[in-house]
Amino acid sequence: MNHPTAFQIAGWLSPLSAFQVLTNWLFGIPVGPGNAVAQISDALTETGELATTSPPLSAWWGFGFLLSWPMLSLLGGITIFQRSDLAARNQLKILRTLQRVSPSLPRVESRLFARLTGNGGLIDALPGSWQPLARREFQRLIRTPLVWGVGMLVFVAGILSLSPAMYVQDALGSRMPLAALQRPLTFIGGIGVLFGTFRSVNHERDTGAIRFTAGTAISRMGTLIGFTLGRAGAFAVPIVGGIVLTCLLAVPQHGIVPLGILAGFLVFAVFFVTVIAGMGVSISTIFQSQAIAGFTILVFVGVQIAWFTVSNTLYSLITGVSANGHNPPSDPLYLFLRWIPPLRLPNVVTNTIIGVPNSAAPASSVIRELQPNQFSNIVVARLAYGTDVPAWYLHPSAALGQHLLWLILPLGVALWVYRTRNID
Repeated sequence: MNHPTAFQIAGWLSPLSAFQVLTNWLFGIPVGPGNAVAQISDALTETGELATTSPPLSAWWGFGFLLSWPMLSLLGGITIFQRSDLAARNQLKILRTLQRVSPSLPRVESRLFARLTGNGGLIDALPGSWQPLARREFQRLIRTPLVWGVGMLVFVAGILSLSPAMYVQDALGSRMPLAALQRPLTFIGGIGVLFGTFRSVNHERDTGAIRFTAGTAISRMGTLIGFTLGRAGAFAVPIVGGIVLTCLLAVPQHGIVPLGILAGFLVFAVFFVTVIAGMGVSISTIFQSQAIAGFTILVFVGVQIAWFTVSNTLYSLITGVSANGHNPPSDPLYLFLRWIPPLRLPNVVTNTIIGVPNSAAPASSVIRELQPNQFSNIVVARLAYGTDVPAWYLHPSAALGQHLLWLILPLGVALWVYRTRNID
């Protein structure tokens, strides 16, 4: 690595990393962007004692990095608000500017995706009557800042996660960029897709456009499929772009990602976005109120974040045995419960693609857990049960089946509601 100090400093830039730098310093823990447990484990692994080499910057820089995020965001918002027209817009300003500067620039929605979404394109060769609606939703959403903002955040978070502990980088080698993208893909991408789809059917119902859709040849099932695939496609384009760009920029530091592994990761990323889009469309269909649908999304995200605690409680209720990740029970059901959430489950599949042991934790955390003197609540099947597949339902292929269930079951409920409830 040509500039190790620069990459270490880059690891402090995100608001979460800067916050953890400050709290680690306040608690007297080795200063670094990881949580307290991770910093202590890394120190014991690297030096054998509770001390690390000098950090690249003073811990006070973490305060500056943390404070800069709200200040720059507020400053940018004020600047845009003062200089921009308050009228509603439906296209990214950068695209309008480029088209104004270069009139011959091909329109993104009419040229770049014509073979996929245009009339007579690839999707028209597929069975069903959902294609016009999917095309409309794709072209409507691909012009909005939301989808490109999600893709940009995935890219930025991936870049900021490229410099974990050296033993993690050594273990993963050229696969490190994909490991750095696991959390951004699942949480930033997943939550972004949820917030970009939970109003899809509600908005159509509130504006009355749902009556026009119902009067066309598109079936009720085709309507839900069209909303799901159209919006999933719009989010998949910038997210895939962010993944590819992260891998390209990481070449000088980590080398070229093996193309087979990268292709598998990209295919799964598109599949994951489709699953989450289906869940968002289902919530939008089941709940007639946008406020209730939005609150449901917030509760869902909160449960995902606190799932380790929730899974411990669920296991205790099911078996009557108290459990935690620091000392997992010998029953594989405990690991299965940790798999269930749709924002944790993707790590199981992507870990297999990247080539690390079976776990619902990201690859970098799994590598860290395999080191000596580790203490965390992460459960790795190989360490807890002596094998990567302690039960058939813990095979990574079963995780793909569970993804399908997260897509099919909510859409099935939504379809039943859509067919039995008045469209208004």
